Amino acid sequence: MDYIVNPLGKLVVWTFDALLVPIGDLGVNPNTIFIVMGFFGLFYWLRAQSKYNKEAEQNGTLQ
Repeated sequence: MDYIVNPLGKLVVWTFDALLVPIGDLGVNPNTIFIVMGFFGLFYWLRAQSKYNKEAEQNGTLQ
């Protein structure tokens, strides 16, 4: 089990050290970046869903 858990733990530590620490050094809170990315993703998804609903309504497949 150690052969799976140890590399996975090292990957997680490396990810935080390589990605989150440099972002924090920029003076920007990483949480803020993730929240903004989440809102962009949400608006993209809602826009795409609206498009698919209109297409389904035109085809008569919306239930």
